[in-house]
Amino acid sequence: MNTHDSITSVIKKENDEYVNEDDTNTDNDTEDDNDDNNYKSRYTIENIILNLKMISRIKPDDKLYKEDTLFKIDNPTLTQGILRWFNDYSRVQTMDDIDALVDATDTRITQIFDKKECTIDDNRRCQNILVDITQAKNGIQNLKITYKNDTFIQSRLDIIHDKFDVCKNKLSEKLLLFTKI
Repeated sequence: MNTHDSITSVIKKENDEYVNEDDTNTDNDTEDDNDDNNYKSRYTIENIILNLKMISRIKPDDKLYKEDTLFKIDNPTLTQGILRWFNDYSRVQTMDDIDALVDATDTRITQIFDKKECTIDDNRRCQNILVDITQAKNGIQNLKITYKNDTFIQSRLDIIHDKFDVCKNKLSEKLLLFTKI
């Protein structure tokens, strides 16, 4: 990897994060300390929904990668392995990206329902997320078929599936409380 590729990689990493207008942290010292927390808070609701929809569309033998801010499906082809290697798309990184999406989804749901007043629009968005999480779990199951010979990735997908379940149950409870108000 040459210097140009390194710089491009750093620039792409900065553009790869979902930025929320509320994030105005200018203190660079604390930014490094809170990198994981900041990363979770940078996902927008729209990108969360879009990425959940992309995961839900995964079929058996499809693979997934993240380009810029969005997940993309990598359909099986003869050159798939070479292109994934060339573009540095790894299954481990994909699992990290999906895991970060689940965490960000949970964070956003908490932020929505922690507001003093939730709107009807907030309720609709959360209902959409609930449906999309349910469908994304099917995509996760299809990824398990794709990686059936990789026990580590299988285990990561089991954990991600369970985290989606926790997020889904939390969201269902919050929506039930919201409709009673």
